[in-house]
Amino acid sequence: MKQPIVTEVSFWDVIADIDAEMTRLSWDIEQGKAYLKANYGTHTRFRLNDEQLLGFRDYLISLPDKQVISLKLCLKTKLLSYSKRR
Repeated sequence: MKQPIVTEVSFWDVIADIDAEMTRLSWDIEQGKAYLKANYGTHTRFRLNDEQLLGFRDYLISLPDKQVISLKLCLKTKLLSYSKRR
Protein backbone atom coordinates (compact mmCIF):
# COMPACT_ATOMS: atom_id res chain seq x y z
CA MET A 1 0.00 0.00 0.00
CA LYS A 2 1.32 3.42 -0.96
CA GLN A 3 1.97 5.78 1.90
CA PRO A 4 0.84 9.37 1.36
CA ILE A 5 3.63 11.87 0.88
CA VAL A 6 3.74 14.17 3.86
CA THR A 7 5.60 17.43 3.59
CA GLU A 8 6.05 19.94 6.33
CA VAL A 9 4.60 23.31 5.47
CA SER A 10 5.53 26.48 7.27
CA PHE A 11 2.69 28.48 8.81
CA TRP A 12 4.18 31.64 7.33
CA ASP A 13 4.39 30.04 3.86
CA VAL A 14 0.66 29.29 4.02
CA ILE A 15 -0.06 32.87 5.17
CA ALA A 16 2.04 34.14 2.23
CA ASP A 17 0.12 31.85 -0.16
CA ILE A 18 -3.19 33.20 1.18
CA ASP A 19 -1.97 36.78 0.76
CA ALA A 20 -0.92 36.05 -2.83
CA GLU A 21 -4.24 34.37 -3.65
CA MET A 22 -6.25 37.23 -2.14
CA THR A 23 -4.24 39.66 -4.29
CA ARG A 24 -4.80 37.51 -7.39
CA LEU A 25 -8.54 37.51 -6.70
CA SER A 26 -8.60 41.22 -5.84
CA TRP A 27 -10.04 40.40 -2.42
CA ASP A 28 -9.61 43.05 0.22
CA ILE A 29 -9.13 42.35 3.93
CA GLU A 30 -12.83 42.80 4.64
CA GLN A 31 -13.78 40.12 2.07
CA GLY A 32 -11.31 37.72 3.68
CA LYS A 33 -12.66 38.46 7.15
CA ALA A 34 -16.25 37.99 5.98
CA TYR A 35 -15.41 34.59 4.44
CA LEU A 36 -13.58 33.47 7.57
CA LYS A 37 -16.44 34.59 9.83
CA ALA A 38 -19.07 32.85 7.69
CA ASN A 39 -17.13 29.61 7.30
CA TYR A 40 -14.97 29.30 10.40
CA GLY A 41 -16.62 31.57 12.96
CA THR A 42 -13.61 33.86 13.28
CA HIS A 43 -12.41 36.96 11.47
CA THR A 44 -8.68 36.21 11.55
CA ARG A 45 -6.49 33.53 9.99
CA PHE A 46 -4.45 33.35 13.18
CA ARG A 47 -7.32 31.65 15.03
CA LEU A 48 -7.63 28.84 12.48
CA ASN A 49 -6.15 25.46 13.18
CA ASP A 50 -3.75 23.97 10.61
CA GLU A 51 -6.47 22.07 8.74
CA GLN A 52 -8.72 25.13 8.52
CA LEU A 53 -5.87 27.37 7.39
CA LEU A 54 -4.94 24.95 4.61
CA GLY A 55 -8.62 24.63 3.69
CA PHE A 56 -8.93 28.41 3.36
CA ARG A 57 -5.79 28.53 1.20
CA ASP A 58 -7.03 25.67 -0.99
CA TYR A 59 -10.43 27.34 -1.38
CA LEU A 60 -8.80 30.54 -2.60
CA ILE A 61 -6.57 28.59 -4.99
CA SER A 62 -9.64 26.86 -6.44
CA LEU A 63 -11.30 30.15 -7.40
CA PRO A 64 -10.82 31.45 -10.94
CA ASP A 65 -9.10 34.77 -11.53
CA LYS A 66 -11.32 37.83 -11.45
CA GLN A 67 -10.28 38.45 -15.08
CA VAL A 68 -11.49 34.97 -16.08
CA ILE A 69 -14.87 35.61 -14.45
CA SER A 70 -15.17 38.96 -16.25
CA LEU A 71 -14.31 37.34 -19.57
CA LYS A 72 -16.88 34.57 -19.03
CA LEU A 73 -19.57 37.13 -18.18
CA CYS A 74 -18.66 39.18 -21.23
CA LEU A 75 -18.82 36.13 -23.51
CA LYS A 76 -22.08 34.97 -21.94
CA THR A 77 -23.62 38.41 -22.45
CA LYS A 78 -22.52 38.43 -26.09
CA LEU A 79 -23.97 34.95 -26.63
CA LEU A 80 -27.27 35.96 -25.02
CA SER A 81 -27.55 39.12 -27.10
CA TYR A 82 -26.69 37.15 -30.25
CA SER A 83 -29.36 34.51 -29.56
CA LYS A 84 -31.97 37.21 -28.88
CA ARG A 85 -31.34 38.73 -32.31
CA ARG A 86 -32.08 35.46 -34.11
